[in-house]
Amino acid sequence: MHQLLAVHGPRVRGGLKRSFGDSLSAHEIEAAINQAAYRAWRSAESFAVEKGSLRAWFYVIARNASLELLRDQQRRRWETRGDDVEQIATATAGEETGEALPPRFLDTLRRCIAELPRLQRRIIEADLRTGDVADATELARELKTTKNSIYVSRSMARKALKNSLLEHGYVPGEGKSQALWN
Repeated sequence: MHQLLAVHGPRVRGGLKRSFGDSLSAHEIEAAINQAAYRAWRSAESFAVEKGSLRAWFYVIARNASLELLRDQQRRRWETRGDDVEQIATATAGEETGEALPPRFLDTLRRCIAELPRLQRRIIEADLRTGDVADATELARELKTTKNSIYVSRSMARKALKNSLLEHGYVPGEGKSQALWN
């Protein structure tokens, strides 16, 4: 593997920089090269010299790893940044006092979740059950949809929940959120 990287690594890296230099940082290109080296090592028996050169085979593996990095970047853009809903929920709990969430807030949150479209509601409920972001692959399989649909629907659900909670008087403050009790 060391020899593969020593002989073909610089040219493959250069090809990736030309192809993905505007989209991926030098660090990400290096990560793609490392991922490609690992994959090449794992699937070395699949290399067939009659199909092409070792460098071309390695480049295709590295290009695919780069494309996966770009897809991951796109998925992260679809996610709601800062987890606004979690910020509101954490803030209403009274971080500095350790108080439990007020029953009134929980009732409002449950009603807001119930008003979401089916797919969005199921994703948020799964997230709440796990206490974190539920695995998109498992959700996609369970809900008979795609991972990308899960990412987009989760983002839309979080935005809808934030807006609905704001309409009910729960607003995030600067740094520490505040709940406005009506």
